[in-house]
Amino acid sequence: MSARRVTPGSTLSPGGPEDVRARVVVTVLFVVVVVITPIRWWPAYVAEAILVGAAYAIGGRPWRLLLVRLAAVLPFLVLIAGSVVLSRAMQGGWELAAQILCRALLALAAMATLTVTTPFPAILTAMARLHMPDTLVSILAFMYRYIFVLGDELTRMRRAKAARTFQGDWRTELVVAAHLSGMLFVRAFERAERVYAAMCARGWTGHFYSPDVEK
Repeated sequence: MSARRVTPGSTLSPGGPEDVRARVVVTVLFVVVVVITPIRWWPAYVAEAILVGAAYAIGGRPWRLLLVRLAAVLPFLVLIAGSVVLSRAMQGGWELAAQILCRALLALAAMATLTVTTPFPAILTAMARLHMPDTLVSILAFMYRYIFVLGDELTRMRRAKAARTFQGDWRTELVVAAHLSGMLFVRAFERAERVYAAMCARGWTGHFYSPDVEK
C-alpha cells in the first residue's frame, strides 16, 4: 500500500485512464500541428476543421455547447487580430490577422471538444499520469474547483445589487458591472489567501495524494 499522487475528483471517464491520456495527447499534438500550419495552406485548415467537427460529432454532445464557448472568446480574438492589422497595415497585416484568428479558433475548438466530451477531473488525472508539471495541474485543479465558488459569489453580489438599486441606463449598468468585477477580484484574492493559509496549516506540500495500491 502506498500513496499515489492524483488530482482532486479523479473520476475517470468510461473509456479508462489510457483512453483519457490518449485524448489529451492527441489534442496537444493537434494544437501543435495547427500552430505550425502555414497560413496559405487553406486546404490544410479546412481539413483540420473537419477533423475537429468529426471528433465533436463522435462525442455526441450538442453543438450549441461548442458554439457558445467559441463565441465567448471570439471578441477577444477579433480584438487581437484587429490590433495586428493596425500595427502592420502595410506589411501583410491582414494575412497575419487571418492566421492568428484561424489558428486560435481551431486550437480552441479542439480543446473545447476535449473538455466537453471528457470529464474535467479525468483530464486532470490524465495530465498528472502523463507527468505534466505539477504546478500546471494544481492550478487547473484549483481553477476548476473555485470557478463555481466565484460564480456563486457573483450571483449573490448581483442579487444584492438588484435588491438595493434601480435599473438604470446602459452607461450606469456598465459602471456598476465594472465595480462588481473589481469587488469580485478583491474577494477572490482574499479568499485565495485564506485558502492557501489553511492548506499550509494542514500540511500542504504542493501535491495531491490519495491512498492506492500500486500494481
